[in-house]
Amino acid sequence: MQATELFVIVRDIPYHIPTSAHDRDACCHGKSELLCKLLQAYGFSARLMLCTFRWSALPLPEELKKLIKNDHGLHSYVEVKQGGRWIRLDPSLDAGLRGKLPVVDWDGYSNTKLAVIPEKMVSPSASQKMRLKSILRADLKKNKKLYQKINTLYERIRLG
Repeated sequence: MQATELFVIVRDIPYHIPTSAHDRDACCHGKSELLCKLLQAYGFSARLMLCTFRWSALPLPEELKKLIKNDHGLHSYVEVKQGGRWIRLDPSLDAGLRGKLPVVDWDGYSNTKLAVIPEKMVSPSASQKMRLKSILRADLKKNKKLYQKINTLYERIRLG
């Protein structure tokens, strides 16, 4: 299977931020982790990467921005080695959100745009060492209402 096909399959899983320990993780982290594992299973060199961002910098409705309790976020994406160089892939936003949010396509050789405005890019070695699950659980306690509202908004967008 082509890397571009794997990207589309994962990208088009409907974006969903987990709001409990038992909820499915189909936000940036869950989707990037899945894409990274699939790329590796098909023989591609891939790694999970992170950057920091601010929720308040995203194009969210004002009523959602008022729910932000912790403005500092951690965003996951993937780097895949193609032609001897690392290429950035962000499968976060699914095709059902196209037209309302910046859903990306991948041509197989260029970086995709990230779904967030990065504040700081985390190095590959630091990205691999971070205890992301515990960081995400702590953030959920603060921003749970925000995440629930984002999930609802994105469901409405998909329904048209």
